[in-house]
Amino acid sequence: MVSSLIDVDTKWWKFDLVRSTFLPFEADSILRIPISYSLLEDQLIWIGNKRGSFTVKSAYYIAMRMVEVNDTATTTANIVDLAAQFIGKGMLRELDLFFMVLWSIWGNRNQALHNDAAIPPSQVWESANRAFTNFSTAQLSSLPSSPSSQDHWTALPSGFFKINVDGASDDGGGNSCIGVIIRDSSGSSIGALSMVLPSCYPAEITEAFALLQGVLFALEMQVNQAIFESDALSIILALSSGAAGSDFGHILEDIRAASRSLSHCSFHHLIRDGNKAVHSLAKEAILSGQSKIWKGTSPPCIWNILRDDIM
Repeated sequence: MVSSLIDVDTKWWKFDLVRSTFLPFEADSILRIPISYSLLEDQLIWIGNKRGSFTVKSAYYIAMRMVEVNDTATTTANIVDLAAQFIGKGMLRELDLFFMVLWSIWGNRNQALHNDAAIPPSQVWESANRAFTNFSTAQLSSLPSSPSSQDHWTALPSGFFKINVDGASDDGGGNSCIGVIIRDSSGSSIGALSMVLPSCYPAEITEAFALLQGVLFALEMQVNQAIFESDALSIILALSSGAAGSDFGHILEDIRAASRSLSHCSFHHLIRDGNKAVHSLAKEAILSGQSKIWKGTSPPCIWNILRDDIM
């Protein structure tokens, strides 16, 4: 059972057990798989996009990859080849309409075959066009607005705390690391951490872990009204859109679940130049190879950065 390889207390893999059970290259691959902090129940998701929900466009791209592997001259391949021409010409809206027409024709065929209730071709077109219009409207209304990006630390209302997070990877292939700092409305640090993660992860997973640890650290420090900032725009957008279908979708769910314990919580994008303090903390973890926590004080390695931030 996979569950026997997971330490329920640390929420990480049991390293010694994994390495003693599997071949070295298998163990390395397993230990790079991020685990949910809250050990969520399994659920079905669509792997064709980061939202985890089915769309015609994502299904098309999967079909294209299948055709590249198996270049058989089938009817399906012919349809995909035709659709590829829409993609090549940048006609994405026309591509959506193309699939709506195919879907309507197929539905009309089934009605004729099973219910003896087919409609004329003109009505098939009208049905497809109406479905396309509804689909386009729904897509536009579901798109999250892009969060505004800050380029420096900004003051907060009294009683609020700002938590900045960042992740960094070791160029030498070592473990990924993260940095977190919590500042009050005056800009003073009430806590910070510099943490070594248990494995080397891709950039997005590292940034997602940084934000999760930021939320958990805020709860540990009894923060109640929090504003989180990260320079990973993709993570902020994924949180805003409800994405759950990526390699780190379960980490996003952990972030959402943990943040519900706060009376106020919001996530914002901050450009890299405005996030230097926590980037330095993440780099500190890479250089030292150790995790450190500061409570009620500021890490000496970022004193100058914190001073410049609030000037």
